[in-house]
Amino acid sequence: MRTAPFASLRSLFVITDEQAMWRVQTQDDETAFAQLVRRWEGPIQRLCLRMTGDLHRGEDLAQEAFTRVFAKRKEYQPNGKFSTWLWRIALNLCYDELRRRQRREETSLDGMCGEAMAALEAFVAPEPAPDKSLVKQERSELVRKALRGFEVSRDRRRAGRAGRNGEVAHGRGADSNEQDFEADTGSRIS
Repeated sequence: MRTAPFASLRSLFVITDEQAMWRVQTQDDETAFAQLVRRWEGPIQRLCLRMTGDLHRGEDLAQEAFTRVFAKRKEYQPNGKFSTWLWRIALNLCYDELRRRQRREETSLDGMCGEAMAALEAFVAPEPAPDKSLVKQERSELVRKALRGFEVSRDRRRAGRAGRNGEVAHGRGADSNEQDFEADTGSRIS
């Protein structure tokens, strides 16, 4: 197997986890912290996923682990390995999560079988959700307003024809149509 020509030189310039954490601890070095996150994000996410069995919760716990590492950076003891310290923080977060789930008796809906889902369906309300019923109500009101506008314009046309021709519309005189129009719209026909 062939290696890249300066691969051995590159390894001389790569800092160890402990050196990066020392920079984070003493100098608040953001690039060193970003390097630690890049190196350890995948393994910590996989650990949290295995411990919790939930991909999304595992990602959240891994993010929380790195947040705690940065928050507790001044408490890091350089005599131990950084990976051991990080791993312990992540494991403790996972144990806390599992205890929290056990206390609340939480389970993931993704892993539920047909019988359990059928039992949950009994608790679903038959009517639509409040936000959906509000949208439906608002649409209905808009349609009603639009239809009223069409009725008013139809009545205006009828009233206008009756007034011009002196005809009787719907068995009433033109004056009666004009009064109806004024009552409906609040304006006079000129």
